[in-house]
Amino acid sequence: MDSTITLAFLVTLVSIISPVITSVINKSYDLKVRTAELKKESLSVSYNRMYETFKQFLTDSSVVILRFDSERKPTISEFKMFESSCLSCFLFLNEGERKAFQDFRILIKMKMGYDDPRPKSFLELTFGSALYPSRSILKAISGSSGDELFVSFNKCISIANQKLDKVTQEESQLLSPIRKAHRFSIPIHLKPLQDRNKKDTEE
Repeated sequence: MDSTITLAFLVTLVSIISPVITSVINKSYDLKVRTAELKKESLSVSYNRMYETFKQFLTDSSVVILRFDSERKPTISEFKMFESSCLSCFLFLNEGERKAFQDFRILIKMKMGYDDPRPKSFLELTFGSALYPSRSILKAISGSSGDELFVSFNKCISIANQKLDKVTQEESQLLSPIRKAHRFSIPIHLKPLQDRNKKDTEE
């Protein structure tokens, strides 16, 4: 008799507790899913902003480089657009990456006829430009400025692609634990910046 009462009590208790536990688990899962969705949306917005910024930089840089390659100077408007798009990239770069973009920007400015704005060495400051010509003059004499320009440009493009890759990897890591539930689609990213820009150009 006692065992029957005990069993009935346990069954009743389980029938009461089970829905509560199930509800808590479901709500916890839904919360995790919603949090992941919000993070995914944030990453997508960040990726799109970053991609459009780097794409504009690639376009404007290509214009000025092609001008120099054909032995013509870019127009003032083209140069200003390059300056603006290059500086816009700084928002997404760390200190080391900014230096690479800044070095490329300075090379373009020097090709435009501006002096090198970087701090001069102690010897240059001490003995003056008569004994130590500016970097722009030395590069013009050596004839290496063109190659250096392309190397610097390619370095910037490599950095841009690495930054875009990193966002995509973060998105994949975010979605992987719950992708089995088929709640999310495969991430919409990423092709290298050059490939996506080529596709956009063809369209």
